[in-house]
Amino acid sequence: MLVFTGTLFVSCASDSESDVVELPTTPITYTNTIAPLMSASCNTSGCHNNSSAAGGYILETYTQVRNAFENGSALSEIETGSMPLGGNKLSDTTINNVKSWMENGYTE
Repeated sequence: MLVFTGTLFVSCASDSESDVVELPTTPITYTNTIAPLMSASCNTSGCHNNSSAAGGYILETYTQVRNAFENGSALSEIETGSMPLGGNKLSDTTINNVKSWMENGYTE
């Protein structure tokens, strides 16, 4: 039993901070997670709203955002850092939250 415990501590000790994944405290839904992201980074920035519709995308409603991720290149744009244009690349946690939202059926 002692050998097993020692092994357990050794394997845990090798974890680095970059291996730690922050789990969201609320469910990842459009309302809780994606809408605030779109508001902060995409539509109120003046790029993807009714007035400008940059690249042909308006990202103000659930349906518009879902369509952009289902049918467009929105995910690859944020993964590569192409979007938000002129801003910082979104964090890995934020991108993973978007992926989780997609993988779990675009919960509203």
